[in-house]
This record gives sequence, structure tokens and C-alpha cells, in this order.
Amino acid sequence: MSQFAKTKSLTKALGLPFYDEDDSLLLKHLDTINGRGEAPPDPPPDPTAMGDNDVKNVLYINFNPNFDDPVIEADIKAKNKVLQLNTNWLSLRAGVETAKNIKDGKLPGDMSVASQMKRSAYRAKVIDYIMLKSSWMGGFKTQGVERTYSVKKAEFHTELLTTFLEGMGLQPTVYGALEGVLKMISDSIFSAENTTEKSMFYLLSTVYTWDEITKDVQPTVRTFYFEATSEVKKYVAGKATINTVNLKIGFMQNDSIFNLDVWDSGVGTEIKKYLVAEGVKIVNEPIDIPVDP
Repeated sequence: MSQFAKTKSLTKALGLPFYDEDDSLLLKHLDTINGRGEAPPDPPPDPTAMGDNDVKNVLYINFNPNFDDPVIEADIKAKNKVLQLNTNWLSLRAGVETAKNIKDGKLPGDMSVASQMKRSAYRAKVIDYIMLKSSWMGGFKTQGVERTYSVKKAEFHTELLTTFLEGMGLQPTVYGALEGVLKMISDSIFSAENTTEKSMFYLLSTVYTWDEITKDVQPTVRTFYFEATSEVKKYVAGKATINTVNLKIGFMQNDSIFNLDVWDSGVGTEIKKYLVAEGVKIVNEPIDIPVDP
């Protein structure tokens, strides 16, 4: 079973609406990429397709450790540039596919919140699909989890962060640095409160760990997505009538290794050429979070 098929099966079992039957048709032609990431022949998409003003549901986060060593710090900066090219590429491909589907009438082009949510959800699917197919991503560890929390509003952020950061080996001190990320999620949930559209959020984060064998820092990528149900929307908007509520959160999580050797073998060069040549404006720039190594 392919990584994509495994992920799709798990999301279906969890009742997460991330992938549905229509997505198989909308995403099918992306198989022509074959994981190599060739530059698309299309011109760069317009701001609507790229999501300039849409509800934000895709976040890229880099957890950058401070090793207090100038050589290691320079290495991390160089790898961050490579990883940013990857996220730029993902955003661009998502915009290109969204533009195609707006033109074909499969996605709406107006600025209603419901239409924004549809486009945002589709872009997240394209990004996840390419991540699962890319030749430079490997060693996937996948889990689908459904959890129910009985929390007070003040604890909601902490519970969500604990779930997202589980197993990443990061210190609790990072929670405060992520408040900006949580505010972005809360703002997006709040703006979609009065729509019936599913509010799906997709987070792609990079963590660097020290490898004692290679004496080098290695980037590990985690993708994490979850649905904000109608109950969560009401709770975040402050319209819940009780102080404590049971929140049911289903989420998918993929951990994988970013293979720099495969990227450097040619894929990265071609992508960089295209992005620079077209002067592409990228909407979702990564958020850098400093952490203890």
C-alpha cells in the first residue's frame, strides 16, 4: 500500500474529511510528477489561487535549535534555505492546482468565507499529496488518532499543543513561542464560525536532531492536520454556554526524513531555477521558533 493510500485509509477510519472521493479525481493528474517535483509549465497563479486573502489553514513551522556552535548554526541555516525552497514549491503547486480548478468551475472563485474555506482545504490536500509522493521524503511513520478532551477554554491551546508536539523531544518552554501560531489558528476558526464548511488545518513542521553517528544535524518533518468541528468553532468564538466542554479531535500525523542527498541530486536545482525565474510570491513563509537542542 502506498503512503498516500495508507494515509487516506486512516483518515477515512477516523471520520476526518481531509480526503474524499472527489479528491481522487482532482489530484490524480499530480501523479505525473512522479515524486520528482518538475516545474509546472503553467504561469504562476494569481493571488486568489495562491490564497493571499483566504482563511489561513496551512502553516509551516521551523523549530531551530541553538547549538552555540558557529559551524552547526551555519549548517542549520543552509538546510533551512533548502527546506524553505521545498515549502515554497508546495505552496506554488497548491496555487497552480487551485487555479486550474477555479477555471474549470470545480472550485469557487468568490471571496465568501465558505469559498475561501473550500480553496484553503484543497490547497492543503495538494500539499499533503505531494509530500507523500515526493522522492526526497522517506521513512514515514504514520498514525491516526482520535481523542476527546474535557477542557476549560484556557486549557484548549495547551491540549492542542501537547498533541501536536508529542514525541518531538521539545521542551515545554516552546509553548510560549507558539502562541502566535495558536492565535492564527483561533482567528481562522473564528472567521469560519458561521459557515458549514469543514475547517481543516494543516501544519508542516521541521525539527533538527543531532546524529551522533554522522556528527551532523538531521531535519525531520512532521505533518499534522485536524478538523475544527462546529463545537470547537462555537467554543473558540466564545458562544459555548458552559465553561468546560468535551472536544473531540481527530488528527493525522506523518513523521518523515527530508533526504538532502536526493534533493541535491537535481530536484532542488530545478525547483530553485523555476521559483527564481518566475519571481513567484509565496504567501506562506515559514515561522521560525527557537528551541533548546
